[in-house]
Amino acid sequence: MITRLTLHTGANSLGEIEKLLKHQSPGREDATVDAAQIERALSNPHFYLYVAEVECNGEKRYAGMASVFIQHNVVRTIAEVHDVVVLPEFRGRGIARSLMEALHASVQAHANDLHQSIKIYLTSRPSRVEANRLYQKLGYTLVARADGEWGTNLYKMVISPR
Repeated sequence: MITRLTLHTGANSLGEIEKLLKHQSPGREDATVDAAQIERALSNPHFYLYVAEVECNGEKRYAGMASVFIQHNVVRTIAEVHDVVVLPEFRGRGIARSLMEALHASVQAHANDLHQSIKIYLTSRPSRVEANRLYQKLGYTLVARADGEWGTNLYKMVISPR
C-alpha cells in the first residue's frame, strides 16, 4: 500500500525511514534522520513523501519510499524527485513504479490546478541500472550524464494539465 506521510505519521516513522535511507546509495549506510528534519520537510505543503507499506510477520514495515518537492518561481513551476529507494528484499515487485506513480499523481494535480505544465527532474547514479531503466520506462528523458565518482544521470519529464 502506498501512503503519503504527514506531520503526524512522519514523526512516528523515523526508524523505518532511516532503514530505507541506509539502502539508498553507497556511502549512506550510516544515514540518520531526526524528528526535526522530518517535521521541516513534511510541514512544507509542496513536499510529498510516499512510503510503500507491507506486512511482514504480522507487523507493518516500509518496503520503500520516494519524495517529490514542487517549487514555484516567478515564471514556472518545477518538481524534483528525491530519495527513491526500495529495500533489497522487496525489489522487483513493482514498488518503485507504484511510488513514482504516486509522485506523478501529486505533480499532475498541481499541473491541473495551475493550468500549466510542470517539468519533473531526477538524478540517478549510472550504477543503479534497474532504477535508470524504470525512469526511462516511465517516460523520463535522459538529458545529461556526468561520469566519475560523483557522476549521475539527469532525467526530465513534463507533466501537462489535463
